[in-house]
Amino acid sequence: MCTPFFDSLGKALNATYRLEMQQDRVTEWGVEIRYCARCRWLLRASWLAQELLTTFADGSLAQVSLVPDFNGGVFQIHVGERRVWCRREQGRFPEAAELKRAVRDIIAPEQTLGHSETPAHLNNPPMAREGERPADMGVE
Repeated sequence: MCTPFFDSLGKALNATYRLEMQQDRVTEWGVEIRYCARCRWLLRASWLAQELLTTFADGSLAQVSLVPDFNGGVFQIHVGERRVWCRREQGRFPEAAELKRAVRDIIAPEQTLGHSETPAHLNNPPMAREGERPADMGVE
């Protein structure tokens, strides 16, 4: 029978071993999402942070920081020292897929993003009208 001390010690040693096994993939790349707190853009910033952390869960991304800003309308995303998105310059917020591509191009250019790299119209073919088969519409 294990005591809680030995149980937690085993978990800590196991986690350390897994980190050492993945050490060659762990990087120092970090993403900073600076958002306007007065505009209440925390939810949008945290959603994009979750998308990035999920996509780059293999260790190619070390951290994502959410930084509240109190200057009106700020929404900027930096990878390291490089700015990859500015809402004022682009005139809109980034789509998750385009942000993932921009981050990937910097931190892991060899990584594929699966369906995020396919143009949206290929992921969502047009609906067949009644009596029409998808093959009739040029979709296999």
